[in-house]
Amino acid sequence: MLPMVKDIEHFYIEQGFIAGCLASQNGVPLDTQRYVTSWNGMWFWQKDHVEYSKVICRHFFGVVRHLMYLRGYPTFLKMQNAFKKV
Repeated sequence: MLPMVKDIEHFYIEQGFIAGCLASQNGVPLDTQRYVTSWNGMWFWQKDHVEYSKVICRHFFGVVRHLMYLRGYPTFLKMQNAFKKV
């Protein structure tokens, strides 16, 4: 068990625990231009401004989950098909 949390009786959410572990080991945040966690496109009238060819990963959380189906999966399938041809 990590010394910083051994005497704490309540539970942390997963993200908070991971952040604490990373911070204790001098972890640094990921580059937000390449690892996207953005609310852009959360409303149906907004465009999704992420250029998927330039990012490594996008987290499609709650309010932008619909973009995973509209943009994420089609982009993934194109990449997968390109690798099959190689």
